[in-house]
Amino acid sequence: MEPEKPAPGPCLGDITSGNVRRIDHGRQISSYALSPSGSHVAFTLAKRFEKAGSQQILYDLNLIELATGVSTVAAGDVRLGSSGNSLTWSPDSLRLVYQAAGVEANGDCSCY
Repeated sequence: MEPEKPAPGPCLGDITSGNVRRIDHGRQISSYALSPSGSHVAFTLAKRFEKAGSQQILYDLNLIELATGVSTVAAGDVRLGSSGNSLTWSPDSLRLVYQAAGVEANGDCSCY
């Protein structure tokens, strides 16, 4: 039996040099959004179902600062839809907005 391979992670590619840099390792990212300035990537990670018998998935919303590679959890236990993709950046890259979605959610928008 072969050892389990780590999950692939997101990468940044420089089309001029052809260099590729992995920006996160081994996590199953549900969705992601690059900030308009190109300085950050926001991504969601499915954590668990909210409660037994529920189909509501809870996610962590994470940010990676691309210059440093530092990853932080911006919001935890967020109710998002099944694909975890209810997020978008403001045009100036200063705010990240996500909308609660899914069976148990009420559709509220939150800003980070």
